[in-house]
Amino acid sequence: MQTRNGVQLYSASDICGFLECQHLTALDLQHLVAPMEKAPASDQNRLIHGKGLAHEAAFLERLKRENAHVVDVAEGNSSFPRRVELTIEAMKAGADIIFQASLQEGAFIGHADFLRKVPQASALGDHSYEVIDTKLAKSAKAKFLVQVALYSRMLISIQGVQPQFMYVVLGDAARTEQAFRVADYADYLEQVLQRFTAFVNSDGQPVTYPEPCGHCGFCVWRDRCDEQRLQDDHLSAVAGISRSQIKKLQAGGVTTLQQLANSTDDLRIPKLQVESLGKLRHQARLQFQGRSSDGPLFEFLPVVGKRRGFSRMPTAVEGDLFFDMEGNPLEEGGLEYLFGLYIDEGGQQSFKPFWAHSREEEKIAFEQFIDWVIAHLKRYPSAHVYHYASYEETALKRLMSQHGTREAQVDWLLRNGKLIDLYKVVREAIRVSEPSYSIKNIEHFYMGPRDGDVTNAGASIVFYERWKETAESALLEQIERYNEDDVLSTYLLRNWLLSIKPSDASTLSEPEAESEKAVAEQKEIEVRLESYCDRLLAGLSAAECALSEADQVRLLTFQLLDFHRRADKPTWWQLFSRQDMTTEELLEDIESLAGLRRTKTSPEPSKKSFLFEYSFEPQESKMRTGSQGVITESLANVQLVDLDSNACLAMFKATANKAPPDDFDMIPGRPIPSTSLREALFRYADSVLAGEQRFQAVAIDAFHG
Repeated sequence: MQTRNGVQLYSASDICGFLECQHLTALDLQHLVAPMEKAPASDQNRLIHGKGLAHEAAFLERLKRENAHVVDVAEGNSSFPRRVELTIEAMKAGADIIFQASLQEGAFIGHADFLRKVPQASALGDHSYEVIDTKLAKSAKAKFLVQVALYSRMLISIQGVQPQFMYVVLGDAARTEQAFRVADYADYLEQVLQRFTAFVNSDGQPVTYPEPCGHCGFCVWRDRCDEQRLQDDHLSAVAGISRSQIKKLQAGGVTTLQQLANSTDDLRIPKLQVESLGKLRHQARLQFQGRSSDGPLFEFLPVVGKRRGFSRMPTAVEGDLFFDMEGNPLEEGGLEYLFGLYIDEGGQQSFKPFWAHSREEEKIAFEQFIDWVIAHLKRYPSAHVYHYASYEETALKRLMSQHGTREAQVDWLLRNGKLIDLYKVVREAIRVSEPSYSIKNIEHFYMGPRDGDVTNAGASIVFYERWKETAESALLEQIERYNEDDVLSTYLLRNWLLSIKPSDASTLSEPEAESEKAVAEQKEIEVRLESYCDRLLAGLSAAECALSEADQVRLLTFQLLDFHRRADKPTWWQLFSRQDMTTEELLEDIESLAGLRRTKTSPEPSKKSFLFEYSFEPQESKMRTGSQGVITESLANVQLVDLDSNACLAMFKATANKAPPDDFDMIPGRPIPSTSLREALFRYADSVLAGEQRFQAVAIDAFHG
């Protein structure tokens, strides 16, 4: 946002900022009139900016290799009006690629990363241009599309036609180029521009408030907003509160943490369940009391369910492991660069790191880590692997699938309940006076202040990137010490939780041993695949580029044999993960329909079944009339025959003896059965091995389709 010759000009970034937070736009407008101090860019934000420029530069080099005429508008031209002129000249001259194209339409200005010439006739002649923008993200976000849609709109006045497509080049390893039809986003962009224009041209200073949002960490006004929320005792200080809950409380006259903390049991807030309100009141009260306390406070929560809270914790035994990972999402494709273990063995504790600095090393480190853990658990069969929050388990699943290795071992860890998430124990067993439930806050109960320059995951990434540039071993040592502090904290947290665990609290029930039939089936699948691997891949080169077409058919055939089983695993993982979630957590899960409660309406006969009516709290859900899913507790199938989201009523069909419980949560169900498809692929593999020609259409479609 800037003023030039008395005229206010707005960039595409200003539009995106408006969509993120209107208070940001209000402060930008205020800054034009009376300049204010901005927060300095953090090390992590500078790193992200640098990575973005490198991503853009790498794509530019690729375009230079592929195109003869590439024009850099910004090179040697500091004046924006002059860059706009040069952009138009380059378009008229028919440049293949225009880098850093400067565009203007009225009060809106922009700098498109790239314009690419396409063979569509326009006022320019037999060609026109489409916009390409580079982004570090691994998937296209709505604000990206608004940005490229605005640039595409600006081209119309120059070339006389609307571009057909616009493109976003993602920051994944493949630098995926995603195409979007400009016409599909034109109407939405028009609405956004109308709202933005009305906002910036409104009489007087727009009334806004710095509600926390996902953009806060990148905003230059974050320090001002943090200070204002602190002074106002804003509800966002309540740990775990959602934006929708804040809005409901504010509408009900509760606007501060202290108000919520001092509220009485008879408080009722429209559209906010009494149970959820009670949890928020309890959290606010503890935090308010903590402000005048000499130390952090905690209180026990009531026991809900057999697998919740302290019941998740096994008995501490020799050989227990404590696990934490460091990952770099800014690396192409992401990179898990450190697997850290704290080992409780023989009355001694030790730290064991597994490092990786490339995709190949990541695979090796993952394999070494899994092999070490499996061997260790064979020596200590009652031991477990403790971690805090879901990152480690999710990362192991992803690495298993991404590298196609150690699948059986990771499955064994999951099926036998060897991974213990202490975050779930904390959230379900106690409530604390801290403003967050991150391990850095929880460790105030059992651990002194940390030292060292690496104090959080973001700093770890910054130090790792510095090491890549300088190769200074001291940087890796500091990251390693930070990771060791994390696993030590996890160890001390486990011990503290056991020390405060009520005497009448139950202990984790170990999963039932897999039946002999299930184990036999699993081994049969693995043995069968190994047999086909030996026969299909024997003698094939390790380099795919050196394979003949016949060899590629054999390789792809083997990869297809286990495709459906591997593709089903994430669905099973999500099913069991949701089964482990509380109703409150499922209310925030868009795939589920949570908090269903039987109404007083009598079941309505429907042929040989009955229709059962349930109410639920307002929530965003993908469940629709006709959806099928399962009940979290029993995993029994359930059919949703009617859903009225406005009235918050749902109707389920079932026989009398299979009626859903009075209270339950509905989650997505099991994978679609694929046994027949799998067997068909094995028949095809048999034909390939036999040299038959029965399924030639399959090979033709695979390689020429």
